[in-house]
Amino acid sequence: MRRTITFILLVASATTFSFVTKNDGREGHTGSPGETTCNTSGCHTGNPVNDPSGSILINAPTMTGWQYQPGVTYPIEVTVTRSGNQKFGIGFEALQTSGANGGTLSITNGTETQLKNAFVSGNSRTNVVHKTNGGLGSDSKTFAFNWTAPATAIGNITFYVAGIAANGNNGDSGDFVFTSNRIITPATGVSVQELPALSEISVISNPVSESIEIRFENQEPIELTFSLYSINGSKIISFEKIQYSQGINTFKTEVDETIPSGVYYLNITDGTNVVIRKITIIK
Repeated sequence: MRRTITFILLVASATTFSFVTKNDGREGHTGSPGETTCNTSGCHTGNPVNDPSGSILINAPTMTGWQYQPGVTYPIEVTVTRSGNQKFGIGFEALQTSGANGGTLSITNGTETQLKNAFVSGNSRTNVVHKTNGGLGSDSKTFAFNWTAPATAIGNITFYVAGIAANGNNGDSGDFVFTSNRIITPATGVSVQELPALSEISVISNPVSESIEIRFENQEPIELTFSLYSINGSKIISFEKIQYSQGINTFKTEVDETIPSGVYYLNITDGTNVVIRKITIIK
């Protein structure tokens, strides 16, 4: 007697795999310059960013006055809070005003968080992001990891963070996204790394109103790029590379009428080293 055997193959749907990926943290979504947040189509939509029903907080318990000492490792805590939610997530970056990494991030709890890299505006940015189910909590979740300051003081560094409070419906809508940032500065008395080929770098007539003028002396021919950043680390404008011959030189640019009064940072770099000068604009 011939028997017929039927094999049944169960195939998981593409939708299932997609959801698993979305539960895992996404790099490059902190809201830092050049980035969006996860409040985008196909991710976590449905509510305005920073809805007042929740919050996100950055804490560095061993850092005094948000000032860093070169080479020191600091524990960092990020807490996402929203009553009624039980699943949370984060994306965190530490960036120089140039948009490159500022210092080094490291994981202290491999069950909850991981490192991923995002290539943004010519920079490979290291992100701390949550793992799948690494952000389970009741009404809030604190993610902990370490940040090690650069070996030398390189000027201001900004922590950027975006947090998610998910409603757990396994869909793209109805979740909440919160963002924050924090500028940290070299500790008082610590010298900021300078461009070795430059000396006597000075801002002429600071505060400025109509034009920014920088005078410096370089010991050898050099190519420099100048960029203006807001106090929150957002790039306002970047100028083309300029080739300078040896000697006393000047960089001068008109202040765009759309730039409001306030404190800004002028970033001067040769592509490797960076020097920063504070600029106050008064209209």
